[in-house]
Amino acid sequence: MDRFGFVIHPFVAKTSRSVAGCRESFDDIISRSGGEFMPKARLPYTLCSFERVRSREGLAISGVCAAVPLMPIEFDSLDREVALGFVEQAITLLAKKGARIVGLGGFTSIAADEGTALSKKLGVPLTSGNTLTAALALEGIYRAVYELDMSLLNATAAIVGATGDIGSACARALSKNVKKLNIAARNDKRLESLALELRRGKAAVETFRYAKDAIHGADIVISAASALNTVINPVHLKPGAIVCDVALPANIGRELARARDDILVFDGGLAEIHHPEDVRNGRFGASVHSNSVFGCLAETMALTFEGRFEPYSAGRGRITEEKMAQIKAIAKKHGIMLADFSCGEKRFTAADIKRIRENALKARNECYYVDSR
Repeated sequence: MDRFGFVIHPFVAKTSRSVAGCRESFDDIISRSGGEFMPKARLPYTLCSFERVRSREGLAISGVCAAVPLMPIEFDSLDREVALGFVEQAITLLAKKGARIVGLGGFTSIAADEGTALSKKLGVPLTSGNTLTAALALEGIYRAVYELDMSLLNATAAIVGATGDIGSACARALSKNVKKLNIAARNDKRLESLALELRRGKAAVETFRYAKDAIHGADIVISAASALNTVINPVHLKPGAIVCDVALPANIGRELARARDDILVFDGGLAEIHHPEDVRNGRFGASVHSNSVFGCLAETMALTFEGRFEPYSAGRGRITEEKMAQIKAIAKKHGIMLADFSCGEKRFTAADIKRIRENALKARNECYYVDSR
């Protein structure tokens, strides 16, 4: 039975036990060390294993997950080589346990430069899973546009974190289908270079330094910034706005998002596998949406089912529409599909979507939306 590996880490301290499987909370570690993190004293370790994950085609694979005990702020603040060392140790651990391909979750893919260098060094194919994640994010947007009775061709879309791997892939796809595209990122040079490329498409393209300016007036927002804090305030969103938050940790506060009953904010890039019970001993999607897994994990599974042990999503800026269509077809073949809309602990029903659509129409008619920048 072919075996895959997956590397994950905690996103916030309160999830250190439940999501990343840490044996003790980071608060306890800080307390004992006099307020200082001592990451070098912690090592990656086996988090959980999946002995039999079944495909719609009748195939079965197994998997093992390793936890890197670092939070996003540590990936951001540690010396790059130190953070990379943690990821390398986790991959080596998984390879020793028989993994023929390893997926990189969360900030581990950023630390490893989307797997380019380590894949060659360690001799095991690595994938960031960003191709399927981007494809699922776009599919979620297109489904939401249909559900909220919106015109995609007349829409204004905004991409926050537009120069990242997922953000740029979504920007390229949407630039051919929307009326106007706002893109925002921190690196001005990369942002202008992307804008120059996108202006070859259908959409009018405008660049922004700050997220709140980019999303103002946008009908569709995809947030894919690798930020340590939330970067989107729901008060800046127009009634009826669709927000696909692909970022981990989230770019928009879940409680604040649910306070607006006239917008649809959902966790992007989540998939449902054919037999969700096969991975119930791991939590790799929304906290109570137990049928879902992260798109990066889903891509790793799909490639393993297909026997394609290759660095499918290694490197930055290499996601094409052709590759997204290909990995979606592979995933679909094995019963891996777009997950239902959810936002943190909230799973949206058809009645929820209808209520958002009606509230958005009412808010627009009452001129509820004002310039709050």
